[in-house]
Amino acid sequence: MEKFKHSELPESFLTFSHEDQLLAIELGTSVVESTKGLLMNRLKGEMSEEERRKAKEWEKSGEALMKIRVESLQRQMKTMEEEMDKLIQERVRNQVASETVDLRIKLAEAKGHERQLELSHEALQLLKKENQELKEKIVELTPSKSSHVIGKQGETMILKMLESVVEKEFPYSSVTDMTSVKHAADFHVWITLETLQKVKLLVDSKNYTRSINSDEVNKLYSDVDNDDEAHGGVMISIGSPICKAKPFHIGRTLKQKPVLFISFQNIDDINRKEMLCWGLRTISVISGEKNNDERLHMVDRIEEFLQNMELHMKGIDSTIRLQMKVIDGLRETYNNLLKEIIGFRDKKEKKSETVNEHVVEESATSGCDAIQKNGIRCGKNVSDGGRFCKIHRK
Repeated sequence: MEKFKHSELPESFLTFSHEDQLLAIELGTSVVESTKGLLMNRLKGEMSEEERRKAKEWEKSGEALMKIRVESLQRQMKTMEEEMDKLIQERVRNQVASETVDLRIKLAEAKGHERQLELSHEALQLLKKENQELKEKIVELTPSKSSHVIGKQGETMILKMLESVVEKEFPYSSVTDMTSVKHAADFHVWITLETLQKVKLLVDSKNYTRSINSDEVNKLYSDVDNDDEAHGGVMISIGSPICKAKPFHIGRTLKQKPVLFISFQNIDDINRKEMLCWGLRTISVISGEKNNDERLHMVDRIEEFLQNMELHMKGIDSTIRLQMKVIDGLRETYNNLLKEIIGFRDKKEKKSETVNEHVVEESATSGCDAIQKNGIRCGKNVSDGGRFCKIHRK
């Protein structure tokens, strides 16, 4: 059966959508079938037997042709649908791939920005640290330091010492810098005892060239009593005594809170840390005692211990001073001996040089210069200022 061409279709049919085209085909088929049926019914009564036979043949061939055309259109539509699905899938894949690449690029850029932020934060912290170190160095190199600058240096030193001691020796404890707050002492130290009890101590640092006066002591007493959370206090003098008292002793506030006084004068850095650690441990144990009588008894015993230690330290100090005098005397004797040895050596060397010069001069100006067979200079007296004697003059 001959296939129809697209050019044989009406132009309006080609403009229809896929659904409209199917609907038009179905309607056309229905109209054709119904029309053919009517015609066939009308012709049945008028046609002869031969005509009826031919009509049936034409009817069958028309149905076959229509069926073939419909099947062809269905195959074309199916092919178009498959091609359309492939095209849609390809476009979707390309779109997804493009968006995936864009997303990966944006994620990489985001990670890069995040890393840049981390590096910027690290650089900022490093600059802050360098700035702080530079400030401290400038303060150290300042020729004429004010009392305020000296006090700040002392506070920084004590804060670093407190942080290193507390973090190492007292777990779950902390230090808070209160130097910018008035009437609160310089530092608030929280000590966690072995019983898990928290003890708060107010620590004041002093970096004076003069002795710490009683007004400073009474101020710390007042700060400790006015702080309901505080159990006790500590005053640390870096380079001077406290009220002309002992290097370390314990006092009491009006509310009977213990306060430890420590002077670091003439004490090296290592022993300062050891002394601070001992002081914090001692005052925290005393402050943590809830029984007032027992707390006062502990203070008395520590005072007695400190007095005995003070006596021993005085004895040790006297012995050291005596030994220093002996060492100075021995050093002076040693230096005198060195001077005598050096002086004796100089005299001997000068005398030796004089003798050698005389011998050289004498040998150079007298005696025969002739060399004998044994290789030794003749050396006999010469006359008339000559160089050779009578024997060797010939």
